[in-house]
Amino acid sequence: MNVACPICHDAFVCSTHAVTTTCGHMFHHNCILQWLERSSTCPQCRNRCNQSELVKMYFHMSSNYEASNAEDNVGSLEEKLDELTLKIRQQEEILKTIEARTVQVTVGQKRMDEGPVEVEDEVPRTQNTLKRDLENRIEECTAGLGERLTNIQRDTSATFSTAMGVLEGTHFSA
Repeated sequence: MNVACPICHDAFVCSTHAVTTTCGHMFHHNCILQWLERSSTCPQCRNRCNQSELVKMYFHMSSNYEASNAEDNVGSLEEKLDELTLKIRQQEEILKTIEARTVQVTVGQKRMDEGPVEVEDEVPRTQNTLKRDLENRIEECTAGLGERLTNIQRDTSATFSTAMGVLEGTHFSA
């Protein structure tokens, strides 16, 4: 059984600081505190709710649950990895568009170079402006993507190894 916070949708684990409202809905403590800064009602049922009425929850989960939860975490990390891979592909498409635009600008610059003498003063400024704009767009598109992908791959691998260790240590009786 997986129980998740309805605000952030992350699963509750043994170390989670969980609380319940007077109406019985359970949340991560930090999630409900942030919610209550904006609203004085329960996010689930909209009954009146305030911080002083929150009750801390204590629960214990068996090792079978922990193994199941580790498998779920691996799946969740793989899903995040897929999402980030998709974002990287989208950013690469944007980069290709920018590169194509750069070629168009370069062609335009060459035409400007062949144009009248009055325009010659404008060409270097336009080139510099376009170059800065393109560099900024490329930097925006690619900033941190490789590092994020590496971190997710590392986290996925570590979680998978932990899950496998837990699963290998679990004995099932017939």
